[in-house]
Amino acid sequence: MYQQLVEEKGKICSYERFRKALRNANVSFARLGQEECEICIAFTSMSADAVHQVCRSARGVLAMSHWTAMVEGGPVRVNHAAVVIEDTILSFGGYCAAEFDPHNPDKAMDIHAFSTETLQWTKQPVPEYRADHPSSPPFLRYGHTATEYAGAAYIFGGRNEASVCNRLYRYDPYVDKWSRIAHGGMIPNARDGHAATRHGHCLYVHGGYDNDMEEFSRDLFRYDFREGVWHACALCDRWEGMHRDFHALSTVGDKLYLFGGKSDELEPYYSNRPVYDNHLYVYDPAAERWDRREAKGEAPGGRRIVIDGKLYTFGGLNCLAGEHYNTVHRYDPAQNRWRLLRPHGRPPPVRRRAVACVHNGKAYIFGGTSPLIGSPMPAKSPAEEEDEPPLVDHSDLHVLEICPPLRTLAMNQVMRSKVPIRPLPLAIRREVDHLRRSQSIFVRQRYGAQRPPLSDRHQ
Repeated sequence: MYQQLVEEKGKICSYERFRKALRNANVSFARLGQEECEICIAFTSMSADAVHQVCRSARGVLAMSHWTAMVEGGPVRVNHAAVVIEDTILSFGGYCAAEFDPHNPDKAMDIHAFSTETLQWTKQPVPEYRADHPSSPPFLRYGHTATEYAGAAYIFGGRNEASVCNRLYRYDPYVDKWSRIAHGGMIPNARDGHAATRHGHCLYVHGGYDNDMEEFSRDLFRYDFREGVWHACALCDRWEGMHRDFHALSTVGDKLYLFGGKSDELEPYYSNRPVYDNHLYVYDPAAERWDRREAKGEAPGGRRIVIDGKLYTFGGLNCLAGEHYNTVHRYDPAQNRWRLLRPHGRPPPVRRRAVACVHNGKAYIFGGTSPLIGSPMPAKSPAEEEDEPPLVDHSDLHVLEICPPLRTLAMNQVMRSKVPIRPLPLAIRREVDHLRRSQSIFVRQRYGAQRPPLSDRHQ
């Protein structure tokens, strides 16, 4: 079998060289399969169909999720927002202790770009903020949302220490230009901590903290990109706890899925007595109807991403239990079931208020905040208001592959086990070397061990 594969690939590598490399490193690739030929397949560029056909014994591994990369030294941000355009993740604003200045609210929103090809961050030049100019960027904020449509990013809502916003901004990355969108109809009140998703040619915005009403919102709004008009959608008023903020809204197929976040015992008002709801709510745009799913399995907290028609959540906080999380859960709409996943590799530290983006079947999770190591968050009853321990905001980025190819698994095994790469083919050596440099090239930015606290509601 091996000889056939080598002949098919033009003898790009020799069996003896691979055996020598593995023997010198004393590395077991048993998880990738029992045959050395499977290792060779992992290092070649054979199609996924060929890999699945030959590596039948490795199917279990192929079906397992893996943490495959970690990059440090990125932007330190909490309550930020991001989108993916082509091969680049664009991260907009967010809270940062180094830039915390309540006396200067007129700073422009910054943009950090992460290349999924080179695994490197770059910071875009920040223009001057001009409040009344139509091409001015929005002010630096947190608790906003970013949504991609037609190759541009649309920013809605958010706040700083001085004001809250309900304007809609458009950023075109191809010409590096901001524009303020003229919009009409039932424009949502200024808010932060809301959730947003795109469905077809429409942007949907739900909930958040309504600054004008000074209460949590349960409203759902739809913005039609073609018409430039906002519409009020059907209320989800059959169940308690729908007034909430910092939750998630995702599009799967022709439905919208709402999950997570927190409400308040005094709903819709804020009393610092949080309520956490782990039900899943589904909105059908065609029928303009809400439903609540009584899903099977163990429902999680945290935020979500969508990969291959399934919902994934990572991390989060339950202050009543005094716990931060770094677990990964998956919800399958077809089976109406949650499942706790246990990805291989080194997981990120526990955190909340991180951002997750998906590109080519990979989840990129970055930023967020968590307690200092050794300072556990005390559990408290809703009536208690104990001080939270010092928090650390994160600059790391982690890559989760739900179904990584053998090539990726082998590459990461080589780097983790420090396999001598000299015996490997030149193309493979270059790729391994590139991955190693990409994951260590960044200057580690330090913004201080702790940050000044946000208000209780924004923690």
